[in-house]
Amino acid sequence: MQAFHADYYVAQVNNGGHSQYVGNSGWHQYQIDNIRAGLAAIGIEDGIELYEDLCAFADSHPEQFRDGMVTRGFGAFPEFFDKADKLFFAGLDDRLMKGNSEWICSLDCLLVLEEGRYRKVMTELPGRKPHATQRGAEAEARAKASLDRDPIVQACRCLGVLSPPAPANVERWLTMIHAEGPSGENGFNVTVEIEGGGTGTAWLFPTFGALTVHGQEDKSNKVGIDDIQEWVKRATGDYIPKEFWR
Repeated sequence: MQAFHADYYVAQVNNGGHSQYVGNSGWHQYQIDNIRAGLAAIGIEDGIELYEDLCAFADSHPEQFRDGMVTRGFGAFPEFFDKADKLFFAGLDDRLMKGNSEWICSLDCLLVLEEGRYRKVMTELPGRKPHATQRGAEAEARAKASLDRDPIVQACRCLGVLSPPAPANVERWLTMIHAEGPSGENGFNVTVEIEGGGTGTAWLFPTFGALTVHGQEDKSNKVGIDDIQEWVKRATGDYIPKEFWR
């Protein structure tokens, strides 16, 4: 997973810059940990430094970082992301791709397969891994814990319970873009995944939120921001920061 997530980071930035990477990845801690470990194994120091700078920026400037997440590489985003992209595309991208490939090929635990054998071996592989079920459950638990700590996920889960006529269990948010409220206030339009494979749209504004499930025509109810914040506080230990609405 370290190699996979390191490759994911490089591929996402190559395709649309660091803003696209942080937006598409969701910035989950288990992925960040894997990428840090993967970059350390690859051993390209300026690549390690660039990623650590990105992590430090997320901690020191959360509102600007979230702006970068929301744009996903499109339109205007904070200057930090532009500087990071310039460093990345000044030759670091090619060195990271080459370094990751060389690192993967050097691992004794990996077997190079001819195309004709690949499908058969991969089909038989789960039965040869005695700890696969346990490790899969542990990875799933880490991913769930990361989502449970996300204040936006929890805000959307609150809306899923309180806003639609029939409660909807929100699993995660998929996309988030800026939106303007009925009084001109800044907010967000959030596409969410509903348990069972459906989707919905949540609106988050400084004074209220609402959620509609796609395919349901019944009107949703507004939920006051105090109720949303109390839900988020109980679930994560903190409120949605005021800087989120800027």
